[in-house]
Parts: sequence; structure tokens; C-alpha cells
Amino acid sequence: MTNYFIGRETSGFVEGLNNKITVIKRRCYGIYNLGRLFQHIWLDVQGRQILFAK
Repeated sequence: MTNYFIGRETSGFVEGLNNKITVIKRRCYGIYNLGRLFQHIWLDVQGRQILFAK
């Protein structure tokens, strides 16, 4: 909170990423392969940039 008043920096990016990971963990409940979970996280974070790159 003090970072905002000192340097006008917010933690919006980190909070958004944490929220995405939490949603993915809920969606992937029952996936026991850790690599598969990281695949889901990577696709949700980077997938749109790769799919819609020109």
C-alpha cells in the first residue's frame, strides 16, 4: 500500500496472476500430474499472445 503513495506503483499485475492461478487450480481439481497443471497455467497466461500473434 505504501508503494502506491511513494512511487505510484500497484500490485495489480501480481494480484491478477494470483487470481488466474487460483481459478486454474479450481478448474484442474483432480489433475495429479504437476506438469499438466503448469501447462494449463502457461496456456492461460501466454496462450492468447501466441495464438493471436501477427
